[in-house]
Amino acid sequence: MKYISLLLFILLLCGCKQQELLNHLDQQQANDVLAVLQRHNINAEKKDQGKTGFSIYVEPTDFASAVDWLKIYNLPGKPDIQISQMF
Repeated sequence: MKYISLLLFILLLCGCKQQELLNHLDQQQANDVLAVLQRHNINAEKKDQGKTGFSIYVEPTDFASAVDWLKIYNLPGKPDIQISQMF
């Protein structure tokens, strides 16, 4: 019985999937977004998606609050232009 309870608990935790808030961010944009969300007690996670950049994930219950805070702070900002993109 003890093992069944543990298994059910683990399955319950796996069901709490985070929702993607933003994607295709450069590292600076992702760090800025992450800092603002964490400052306002929103559990957010940054994931490196390889060549497509970074994504930010939040809990589904925090999604609306996260969007509101990002609007207040005008985030994400425009990505910095690199010299290679200027020419």
